Amino acid sequence: DRYQRRVHGVKELVHIPCYGVYAPARVTGPISGGRADAVLQPEVEVANNQSSQVNAFVYWTIRDPSGQAYGPVGFSGAISPGQRKNFTSMIKLPQALLWSVETPNLYTLVTEVVVSGQVLDRVETTFGVRKTFWDAEKGFFLNDQPVKIKGLANHQDFAGVGIAVPDSLQYYRIQRLKALGANGWRTAHNAPTPGLLHAADRLGFLVWDENHHNGQPDEAEILVKRDRNHPSVIIWSICNEILCGTRDNKTIEDAVAIRTTFHDVDHAMDRPVSANYNPWNYPGSPTELHGFDYSTGSYERWHEGSPGYPSIGSEIASTVSDRGFYGANDNVTGHVNDYDLTWPPWAASAEVAWGAVGSHPFVTGGFVWTGFDYKGEPTPYAWPNINSHFGILDIAGFPKARAFFYQTWWSQPDPPLVYLFPHWNWPNDGRNVTLWVYSNADAVELVVNGKSLGVQPMPRFGHVQWTVRYAPGTVKALAYRNGTAAPVSEASVTTTGPAVGLRLSFHDGFAAGGLVADGSDVALVRAEVVDGQGLVVPTASHVVTFAVTGAGSYLGGGNGDPSSHTPEKSAVRAANAGAVLALIQAGSSPGAITVSASAPGLQGSSLQIPVRQALARPLTL
Repeated sequence: DRYQRRVHGVKELVHIPCYGVYAPARVTGPISGGRADAVLQPEVEVANNQSSQVNAFVYWTIRDPSGQAYGPVGFSGAISPGQRKNFTSMIKLPQALLWSVETPNLYTLVTEVVVSGQVLDRVETTFGVRKTFWDAEKGFFLNDQPVKIKGLANHQDFAGVGIAVPDSLQYYRIQRLKALGANGWRTAHNAPTPGLLHAADRLGFLVWDENHHNGQPDEAEILVKRDRNHPSVIIWSICNEILCGTRDNKTIEDAVAIRTTFHDVDHAMDRPVSANYNPWNYPGSPTELHGFDYSTGSYERWHEGSPGYPSIGSEIASTVSDRGFYGANDNVTGHVNDYDLTWPPWAASAEVAWGAVGSHPFVTGGFVWTGFDYKGEPTPYAWPNINSHFGILDIAGFPKARAFFYQTWWSQPDPPLVYLFPHWNWPNDGRNVTLWVYSNADAVELVVNGKSLGVQPMPRFGHVQWTVRYAPGTVKALAYRNGTAAPVSEASVTTTGPAVGLRLSFHDGFAAGGLVADGSDVALVRAEVVDGQGLVVPTASHVVTFAVTGAGSYLGGGNGDPSSHTPEKSAVRAANAGAVLALIQAGSSPGAITVSASAPGLQGSSLQIPVRQALARPLTL
């Protein structure tokens, strides 16, 4: 059930070419209760590779989100030998269920090509009904409601698999970001895997869909033909930074050609064309949605200089840090402190970057660089680093402290949140430790071993901090709103005991309901090093060995350490900040998978994963 599906495995001489179905749906009436009258204007291209003319019939049937079918609607036409013909229609959708971030309703268009009473081709295309609008002063509107785009740019790779990411794992990546309050994904810097857009459609995530290089209109045409039916795609991007330049001084001309391609191929969905390229932030440039690449101090100047043009933070932040590392930045081991204190010269802290986006209504949103760490670009270091430090999540999906900054400011006003760091396992040598707190509350109180250190007001898009002499015990952060006496939320860090065992669980709950026996589906299993009370020991680095038996296999693993050189496929890996991840893949037969983990000196742990029978699916285009 992906973007387009063909029932027949062998292409007939009369057939629908790849990506030959276009299913644009437009809202035509007022929106109420998540519904509106709408119209679908399907188009299909039919090719005749026979040596004689054929009279082809095209039938369209629509299935609504509940599976109820409507139609068919049919048209016929003669197609000359060696030619292609476009068939179009207009189908009313009264009181259609709208696609949104909160309610990602999807319809299915079934297109059949019939010649001489025989169905020669059949393609299923999912689509959504939604209304978008971009206002130069007020931002982005989805179904007449203002939506701040809280996005992150991402490359393709993930721990244990590199760029060979199973489609099911794309659901985890989006769900993980959505749990932090995010609603947007910028593809960097090429056409995304279709599995990502499939997940974004179904989970309700907004996508900036990026062409790889300016000056390559053929590539852009394939991108837009393939992706134009995805309701999650709301922006077409020509290029990124240096990839916007072309030879022979034709950069502008080439960009306009790609913009024209986008609109010619996707002529009915009103998606604006943008780019992550500051030189085009002027009236009359190739972009219709101006992309602000860092440069927070230029937002107002660019906006004032381009009246009538909407804008977006196409790339922001680029803060660097490593999960659970709180020492001084170390260029020998290649680790960066997990406070929001380090960024390259072109970039800014998370607080400054999102503060600029959040405080300017005319900026429709922003895409943080990046959601997940990725291989390469180990700024600010080099070897022994082998991946970046930019992600708010590490390459294995474990959150860094910055992730909770974004969560608190992307979750407004509810639920009330508070996050306290760092951990409270330090040498008892009289040292001072600086504690930071993020919260979307009005004020925060810090309590150390039962003693209050006072209340501080929470600055907008900021944090509060205390420097405390370390003593083992418990530190609490209590969050308050509207001057109430009782806290609305609290967080704590506690000194743990020594490590005694391992604990296996489903990473962020992903695949806790089991896997499908399709030879592809993946579960993420987290091994944590715990003390006698079940608390994660945040400084633990025990070497963990995974073993898998039953209806699946060990696919790979990771611990998020940018300087770890353990092979992706190794089942033996050191914990990092008390945790390590294993990717477990289902086989082709139903049953159960048993995952076991062991480490020297620790009590082992095991976890069972049920594997159910896969449903038969048509071949995918």
